[in-house]
Formats: sequence, C-alpha cells, structure tokens
Amino acid sequence: MPIAMITTSVKPEGTIFFNEAHPEHTAETQAEYDWIASLPGFVTFTKEFPDANTSIRTLVWDTPENYANFLGLREDRPHFTKRNEYNAVTGITFATTETVI
Repeated sequence: MPIAMITTSVKPEGTIFFNEAHPEHTAETQAEYDWIASLPGFVTFTKEFPDANTSIRTLVWDTPENYANFLGLREDRPHFTKRNEYNAVTGITFATTETVI
C-alpha cells in the first residue's frame, strides 16, 4: 500500500526558503531530489506554494517499508542537516504527516 509523506513548511514574512537563500542551495536541493527519486519504491514528488509563505511537499512511496528506508537514509544526508539548521535559525517551521493512500 502506497504511503505519502506531506511536509508543510511555513516561513516568517520576509524570510527566504532554504533553496532560494543561496544559489548553491538550488543545485543541492535538486541533487537531493534526484537522490530521493533513485531510491527503491519512490513513486512521485510534488511541491506547491498555496501562498507566499507556505510550501507543501509530497513524496509518495510504494510501501511503508521503502518509506522507512528513506527516512533512515535521510538522517545521514548533509543536505537534510543543512536545511534543518537553516530552518531553525530563520524561524521556518514544518510539520510532516504520513498518509496511506
């Protein structure tokens, strides 16, 4: 059964999202998305901006096991750490939900 990971990020007015903050972040973010797409069980990725301060990213995996594998591997990725540190410093908050689809 497929599972979706939906992450909603909200930034304070005037703050820039991580991948827009510095030119190298855009390339790093794309490389990270390419890595995610190469993992077993990856199905799809979407990103939307319902307003100027909100980003919603949805990753879909074919099974909960492959999703769990991604979560474990992600913890050691430098990009994941850099993004979390940037968000903490700039006040960007995020919430992730998991939904079986």
